[in-house]
Amino acid sequence: MTEELLKKSQKEHFDSIAKEYAQRINSKGYQYYFGVTSGKILGALKAHLPGLEGAAGLDVGCGNGDLTAEIRKHCLSMAGTDLSEGMIGVAKEIHRGPGLEFSAASCDGLPFPDSSFDFSVTTHLFHHLVEEELMSKAIAEMKRVTKSGGLIVSVDTNRLNPLVSFGQYLMVRRGVDTGQERLVWPRTLLRLMRAAGLRVVADGGFCLVPHLVPGLGFLNKYFEATFLHLLGKDYLIAARVDKR
Repeated sequence: MTEELLKKSQKEHFDSIAKEYAQRINSKGYQYYFGVTSGKILGALKAHLPGLEGAAGLDVGCGNGDLTAEIRKHCLSMAGTDLSEGMIGVAKEIHRGPGLEFSAASCDGLPFPDSSFDFSVTTHLFHHLVEEELMSKAIAEMKRVTKSGGLIVSVDTNRLNPLVSFGQYLMVRRGVDTGQERLVWPRTLLRLMRAAGLRVVADGGFCLVPHLVPGLGFLNKYFEATFLHLLGKDYLIAARVDKR
């Protein structure tokens, strides 16, 4: 499938499910996972970006804007972009207030001048992009719009997790994903970020048990202090931007 056909297919799918996205995932599991993920991203920002409260941020592939709005509580302003106009419409409807802005845009053509933001974040974007070439373009765009010295934080699926394929199967079965997605190796994203000139300052896995696997989520709190974090269902990478 060509890059343009992939974008078209993904856009049409997420436009069609925008209003019921969270319910399709599993509302209880979604709330649990959202709390964990937003906490991990905010932890990375607070640890590696001094002055977060006065910073301007960007959320690439923001979906319904939940994460964008949550991070906005801790910084000066947030912009969110997503390929799906339907998802952006939902984000604008449910998240309103000063310092919040949403717009439809492709991750490889962000509608912002160079060095517009102090940090950029993205969650579960890269496994939708499938090919490394498009992943590299998205990373390059996030680097372009982020100031030198700023931070890029990514969270995506981790193919090292033995249960993540089952979790992805459930996402497709529930109509959340299309089945075109390709699970990402952490080493792939680490390599692409370093190739883009970013300096990785933190990385690690979390959520050993996917939130869509019933009854086993309680195990997650026990593994993160051990080497098993490398098998987390999701993998976080925080990287410093240096444009010198």
